[in-house]
Amino acid sequence: MRKRVRLKDIGVFKGGLTYSPDNICEQEKGILVLRSSNIQDSKISLEDNVYVDCSVSKEMLVRKGDLLICSRNGSANLVGKTAQIEADLYATWGAFMMVFRTLHNPRYAYYLLNHSITKNKGLFGTSTINQLTNSMLGNIFVNFEIDDAEQIKIANYLDNKISNIDAYVSERKKERLLLSDLKKAKVAEIVTKGLSTNVRLKDSGIPSIGMIPAHWEVRRIKDIASEIFMGITPVYEYEAENSNYILGQRNNQLEGITFEGVKFAKDSFFAQRQEYEFLKYGDVLLNTLGGGSVGRAGYYNLDNSKRVITDGHIMVIRSKTYNTKYLYFYLLSIKEQLENMAIGSTNQSFFNISDIRIIPIVVPPIEEQIQIVEYLDHECDQIEKKCALIDEQIQQLQLLKRALINEVVTGKKAI
Repeated sequence: MRKRVRLKDIGVFKGGLTYSPDNICEQEKGILVLRSSNIQDSKISLEDNVYVDCSVSKEMLVRKGDLLICSRNGSANLVGKTAQIEADLYATWGAFMMVFRTLHNPRYAYYLLNHSITKNKGLFGTSTINQLTNSMLGNIFVNFEIDDAEQIKIANYLDNKISNIDAYVSERKKERLLLSDLKKAKVAEIVTKGLSTNVRLKDSGIPSIGMIPAHWEVRRIKDIASEIFMGITPVYEYEAENSNYILGQRNNQLEGITFEGVKFAKDSFFAQRQEYEFLKYGDVLLNTLGGGSVGRAGYYNLDNSKRVITDGHIMVIRSKTYNTKYLYFYLLSIKEQLENMAIGSTNQSFFNISDIRIIPIVVPPIEEQIQIVEYLDHECDQIEKKCALIDEQIQQLQLLKRALINEVVTGKKAI
């Protein structure tokens, strides 16, 4: 039997712990603070942990059966992701998280909450902020199954069906990862050894690269670049949507440049910009800040009809005499090296222009650069098509999962 109730009628939402960087400490000196990175694939993950030395009340300790929710994040896609605390854990949760605590079956509550968040996604994702509040979630109406035995039956049915879907998704993700590794290996091999296997080799003098074709040169990035500069971030509010584009690090992805979530500046800000600051076809973009982003290279392959600049966290490398697509592929091949060069804490690691200028790069003659780029463009395109097909399959499986949860928790599908 179902009853129409608000979520706050069947449980309580609790905001998270506010702490400062000064409170962060070693594991043995503090308590684990669960954050959005501790939710991976709808499960609690303890691979990226932060501990704080703070006073935490008993009510702010997670309990077995609690539902941990990402309530605020710069990425709208992460807001609302949820996982159940399935085991005893001495931990609290951060200020950008919340916990839903209920006396009812936690697995049934998880699916009910998951459905409610997905259905009402538009309520908490805006152009300026992505957040969920206790009030937003608490006032969502749901068709609640009041019979405990039926709750268990629903939860068990969905656990079985969803686990099968998730297993298939996991296999697809493994295939995609293998393809990504293949792409990295192919790029690294070709930009350091060339297309011909029948050439005389010499020691590059770079331990991580080793032998290279004897007719290639070893230069530094500063030697092949005509311009290297950082973007600039407006010191005031960003403008509403217009034609003054400012690309940030999230717009510079391994899959290519994306304008999804791009920022916009006022006309007065763009009027102050010098001509060289506007992106040109063939520019290489390099993210310079933050774990997971620092060292990520992009290739700007759009025409010059759009007036686009980068913000202060992206470095632009431009060359008039060398093939910049070859440079882009080379930077892809040394991404791990670039990550290791960055200094600072994991989330705020960075490097600057002086670090990049002195990076050694192996350079074939311009004719070979062009041949290598043509070859890698074709090979990478084939791999990316396979990756796109897998991504589409995963997306369809996720949609199937949402539809199944919706049908079961709303009572549209009998079990």
